[in-house]
Amino acid sequence: MEVIYSEDLGETESGKHHTIELGFSTWDPTAISIRNRYDLPNGRFNPHLSSEIPLDDLHALVRVALLGLPEILRRNRQDNA
Repeated sequence: MEVIYSEDLGETESGKHHTIELGFSTWDPTAISIRNRYDLPNGRFNPHLSSEIPLDDLHALVRVALLGLPEILRRNRQDNA
């Protein structure tokens, strides 16, 4: 991935360094992608925890998550009642 912009989110609760990266994808130099990047303790990139997705897919993921969230919260309240 050719990173054009990134935002450092610091350390996670589990001690992993977390960054969000935006740039040109690894599969198509004209496609824009976003990556949820986690580094290994030695500072190198951890490909197993760091997912890269097409930016176009992000819209669909957010839309479905927002539409489905009320149902998930409703069921969670029922299960914990």
